[in-house]
Amino acid sequence: MNWRLRGRSGAIDPVDPILPPTPARAPLPESLRALRHGDAIPDGLIPWFEGELLADAIAAGGTTVPTIGLRELTVRLDGMPDWWAAGGNLLLAADDAGPIVPELSFLGQHATNCLAILGRQARIHRLVCMLDGGRVVIGAGVNLWGAAIGLIDVATVMIGDHTTATLDASLDARNGGSIYVGADGMWGSGIRIITDDMHAIRDRATGKRLNKRGGRVVIGAHVWLAETVRIMGSCRIGEGTVVGAGSLVTGRSLPGNSICVGRPARAVRDNIAWSREDEP
Repeated sequence: MNWRLRGRSGAIDPVDPILPPTPARAPLPESLRALRHGDAIPDGLIPWFEGELLADAIAAGGTTVPTIGLRELTVRLDGMPDWWAAGGNLLLAADDAGPIVPELSFLGQHATNCLAILGRQARIHRLVCMLDGGRVVIGAGVNLWGAAIGLIDVATVMIGDHTTATLDASLDARNGGSIYVGADGMWGSGIRIITDDMHAIRDRATGKRLNKRGGRVVIGAHVWLAETVRIMGSCRIGEGTVVGAGSLVTGRSLPGNSICVGRPARAVRDNIAWSREDEP
């Protein structure tokens, strides 16, 4: 990705080309797909996991992998539909991670070669997977109960430790796009995060696609998204920032430790800090 500086504020706007179709991910190792409910990851595969997940985080614009405790994870198959394991998909979860509603398909297109990981005390509500190669990693203490996470075709979602949402968050990554969220995020109700427009818009004469495909969304650590914020790729929100209620973030970078509001959102105050405590 190329970047250009913009304006006196020094905000950075991503300049993203329309992404080509994403190459398919290699199938998960056969020894992983052969695991049964309750099995742990074999020690010999821990280095493979560490390398894969770090590469995913870096490709998504992050620097670290959410805390998941690979040696504490076991395979979860109870309540999952038959096609989940048959398609070479794998769900690994800590023993105290919350259940996922087993509604893991959309429009009848079952997922294949998907990997989902839930760290300790992680909570999400619904995971929707389609096509091949999606990955979602939910860090320790994340509470997105009531949230829906969608993965379509070689997409990646990573949520940092202790990120919380009040109600009804929706994250949709597709077409090789990714959503990376740092630790200790706080979200109001009705947050929507989407990597691209979901459908192609083309020039009638040439057939060329006009809108971006498979964007990246990067949200730094300790970011407060107020109610009904909308975020679309490609964009980046800096660490410690507050995005005001009803704002739209798309196609640009917002600075850290700032208050950003509007449609599209822009920084209106800098050098701020915020806390979860509502104290005088």
